[in-house]
Amino acid sequence: MNDKKEKWTRIRIRIIGAVFVSIFVLIAARAFYLQVVKKESLVKLAEKQHQRIVPLTPVRGAIFDSNNAPLALSIEMDSCFAEPRNVENIPDAAAKLAPLLSMPADQVEKKLKGSRNFVWLQRRMAPDQVAAIKVLALEGIGFVKESKRFYPNSEIAAHVVGFTGMDPEGLEGIELKYDSTILGSTGYLVTERDALGREVYSKGTVVKNPAKGQNVTLTLDKNIQYIAEKELIKAVETNGAKAGIALVMEPATGRILAMANYPNFNPNTYSKYAQQALRNRSIADSFEPGSTFKIFLAATALEQKAIRPGDGFNCENGSYSIGGRTIHDTHKYGYLSIAQILKYSSNIGAAKIGARLGNDKLYAGLTGFGFGEKTGIDLPGESSGTLRNKSQWFGVDLATISFGQGVTATPLQIATGVSAVATGAC
Repeated sequence: MNDKKEKWTRIRIRIIGAVFVSIFVLIAARAFYLQVVKKESLVKLAEKQHQRIVPLTPVRGAIFDSNNAPLALSIEMDSCFAEPRNVENIPDAAAKLAPLLSMPADQVEKKLKGSRNFVWLQRRMAPDQVAAIKVLALEGIGFVKESKRFYPNSEIAAHVVGFTGMDPEGLEGIELKYDSTILGSTGYLVTERDALGREVYSKGTVVKNPAKGQNVTLTLDKNIQYIAEKELIKAVETNGAKAGIALVMEPATGRILAMANYPNFNPNTYSKYAQQALRNRSIADSFEPGSTFKIFLAATALEQKAIRPGDGFNCENGSYSIGGRTIHDTHKYGYLSIAQILKYSSNIGAAKIGARLGNDKLYAGLTGFGFGEKTGIDLPGESSGTLRNKSQWFGVDLATISFGQGVTATPLQIATGVSAVATGAC
């Protein structure tokens, strides 16, 4: 009987020992898993639970003209924030801050009494504002450096350079086209939180500074751009026009030295302007080119050997019927040479040159000059203009397209085509 009792006791001891060993092994395995295998991910999770990250404005790279004159810069400014839990007397602090922030006291107080323990009071402030607030030495009020986009030349080349928003992401022009290149990486302001998720005083705030983006250099020459804009304004005002465009292109390379638009705007205060003033008409607007198209007609006809420089055409004394429509010249002309057709801008002469070419050759010539498709300039919002396929030309279309009607082109397309003629590249 005693032997059986002792045997059962030993069995129970072994069972209990085995259970304890199993529990120990499980605890050790779990500890190994958490402390070794999952260590990195758990540390990151703990950091997220104990830190609050406030993104700061990225620092954009600069934009320069061809002579390295700055067209767009990022300047460093102070942004003011508050940690309400650390503000001792909120009504008093709000009353002192309100006039310096140009805000009503009740609005400042509302921000300081909010549920969050980090609030922006005002971002990118003027130096005199910052100095005045710092003099108050208010507990719980702090500053951090952020960048602000600045255009030192105001209106000069505004439509090309473009502008940014508060983010600051590019919204127009080069700022938009090369946004990913110019925009730097975001910086962060880090505040600590306690075990219950409440933010604690961040006197020792860690700031991960934003990294600056890359610079961009344009083909524009600021001095030529200034002259072009000045002369464009004079021309618009003299002729009582509503808008105007001026382009200066280097024919041999296609480099754009100036691209001016009127009306103009100041990118530092772009929100004050109507949407029409912000549009880059040089590339976004297309219109019937009219008589300027005769240059490309003549160049195509000469290249295709449909005419010779010494040829001439009867311009019918200013009136010519074709395809059920009568074409007129502004003056009555008889026999005109090719040079005179261009000089006097004879529509009748152009129509007869077009007839010599025919649909296929004229269409090939115009598409060869790039009409009907975008030039590929590195600016957003470019229009392709309109040039209907030759299969859609009917009746008088060949004649009217020959003198620039029934087709549209942008100023940039026309300037590019003229440059090809000027260099003999056509």
